Order: sequence, then structure tokens, then C-alpha cells
Amino acid sequence: MLTMNKIALPLDGNYIRPTIRIGTMKVLIDTGAIVSVWTQSEENLIRLFHAKDTKLSYDLKGFHDMPVKCKIYMIHLTIEKVTFYHVPIAVKKNADEVADIILTPYIFMGCRYTFDVIGKLRMFQLEIPNKENWFHREIGLKVDSFGNYRLYVQSESTDDSCKENEIVIE
Repeated sequence: MLTMNKIALPLDGNYIRPTIRIGTMKVLIDTGAIVSVWTQSEENLIRLFHAKDTKLSYDLKGFHDMPVKCKIYMIHLTIEKVTFYHVPIAVKKNADEVADIILTPYIFMGCRYTFDVIGKLRMFQLEIPNKENWFHREIGLKVDSFGNYRLYVQSESTDDSCKENEIVIE
């Protein structure tokens, strides 16, 4: 039987869009985002997350302007007691005044997440398989022979099986 770890974080009541806090950072969970975005300086990303430059760039769209070429970094992102490894994140300073990070929900593949917005207590709830069922999670970018980026989420289970999900980024 699959058992789950549960995390519940309050949604920031000052925003209509689902925004949580990780430490002092405001994090918008954008269900339409393909790639996560850091909206502060590259220096802050490197300092706070020990971010690694992938030497890749991405034409970021969706900020009411023409596509912008952004550098892609890899970070480890911890939400409560769960760390998501090798999360690709584009850097677009001043992209959104609401949040420091715009987070793609693709990092939650294989998990159950909900936004509970009924009543006064608004919550982001995340259910993650326990370690006996799922102990490692990696997220990354690949470039195929056509130059398309592929975001992949890979998890390994304790029975040595490995599952990889890919999403094409256009």
C-alpha cells in the first residue's frame, strides 16, 4: 500500500493566485508555467541556493512581452521536509512583483497537490509518497537532436525501478 507524507502550507491571503512562503521568499505556484522562474538577481539565486549555471538558455514567454532569452540554473529546492533535486530555474529579474519564485507544478509529478480555497483557512496541500515507496527525485533539462528542451522528472523506488516523465518545452 502506498503511504503518503503530507505537507500543508498556508496560502498568502493577500493574493488571488496561489502564493506560499518558503522561509522569507514568496513562491507563486503557477499551473501554467513550463519552467520555474527566479525573479531576483542571479547573484541572489547563487548565494541563496548555491545554484549551478547549466550554460543553457531558454526563450521565456508569458510576461506580457516578447520572448526573452534567460539563463537556466539548477537548484535544490526544499519545501518543509522535502527536497527536490536539480530543479531547472530560469532567471528573469523583475519578472513578477508578486513572487521571488514562480514555480512550475511539474516538480510535483507523482505527488498529489491541492489548493484549498474554501473558507478563511486557505491552504496548499502536498502529498508525497513515503521513503519506502519513493526515495529520490531528480528534475532536469535535456536538449534533443532537434534543439527542443525536455524537462524530465525522474524518481527511483526502493525496488530499483526507475520512472522518468518528460515534458517537451516549446
